[in-house]
This record gives sequence, C-alpha cells and structure tokens, in this order.
Amino acid sequence: MNTQDYLKAAKRKLEAETNAELARALGLSRAALTRYDQGERVIDDYTAARLAELLGIDEMTVIAQANAEREKDAAKRAFWEHKAKAARQRTGGPLGIWRARDDSNVRPLPSEGSTLSS
Repeated sequence: MNTQDYLKAAKRKLEAETNAELARALGLSRAALTRYDQGERVIDDYTAARLAELLGIDEMTVIAQANAEREKDAAKRAFWEHKAKAARQRTGGPLGIWRARDDSNVRPLPSEGSTLSS
C-alpha cells in the first residue's frame, strides 16, 4: 500500500467528497494534497503521522512507507520498506483493524483548539 492509497482510505473514512475536505482534516492546503494525491510529491513525516492518526493505525506504518517512497538510495529504501512491512504485520495489515487506540498523549494542532482540561 502506498501513501496515495492511505490518502484514498482517509478520504473514504471521512466520507469526504473533495480533496479540500481531506486537506482541512490533515491541516494541508488543497494544492499540497492534490500534489500528494497525484504522486507529484510524497507526504512528509508530519503529514504521514497525521494521516495515520486519522486512519487509526500505527504511525510508523505510514511514516516508513513515505520514507521508502522518498528515498533514492536503494539500501535506504529497502530499510524503510522493511520497516513499513514490519509495522503492517504488527497491526494486522496495511490498515490494520479500525481499532481503538489510546490517544491520551495526542494533542490537537493549535488551529484545532483544545477540548482538554488542564
């Protein structure tokens, strides 16, 4: 599964009809999301982690896949592909099971506000 597949899965999960809706959920511009969606660019690690959170899967799965797609050196790409595969196996597949996670240590972006009490 590549990062474009993860973007499509997130769009389905959100029931987003447009890239603009998914872009808002990920904190991206619509133009940036379009470049990622069309394969012109590969998502950065921060976006990969946000995407994984949205999908409810282990962040390393998407981060490692993004690094594998960005890496030009064959040995380093193989390293990241191995990490992505291991993460998928730990979680039961590319999207795992839409499972409950302990997000007690996750904080919203400043633009999302906070509903957490101190």
